Amino acid sequence: MRIPVELEGFGKQKVEYETPGLVTGGHLLVNGKTVPAGDKPGVLLLKRADGRTSQAMFKPRLFGLDLPDLVIDNQTITLTEPMSVISAVWAAAPLVLIVVGGLLGGLVGALAVWINLHIFRLPLNKVLKYAATAGVCLVAALVYAILYIMALPILRGL
Repeated sequence: MRIPVELEGFGKQKVEYETPGLVTGGHLLVNGKTVPAGDKPGVLLLKRADGRTSQAMFKPRLFGLDLPDLVIDNQTITLTEPMSVISAVWAAAPLVLIVVGGLLGGLVGALAVWINLHIFRLPLNKVLKYAATAGVCLVAALVYAILYIMALPILRGL
């Protein structure tokens, strides 16, 4: 999913934030191309319409569970409405599978958390978001149980 970013001084350049994927982080794009990294870690270099270069970096929100803010030349730009702490805890609930199911539970739980965070970023009604993420949690528990039952004969043979 791409989020348009309104920036002054960049003319008709199309600036967007591409949300993180399952195994990739978020990216800042200008005219569809990834913004190049600067000399320092985490710093991106943006070229303004007048030819000057601006430094940008992402500022994490809510322990990295929410989309970050963008800081350009010491000006903070909020990309999306911040996620509430309750929503983040609700989205991260499938991580309980780590306690119950170890590595297998952790893998299934992490995938469910990623799906939940994606759902909370969609422009949907809050009630619908909570209902959908509750469904994801139930499906994750069911998937874990099925995988565990399938793996049980293999584990008994070890």
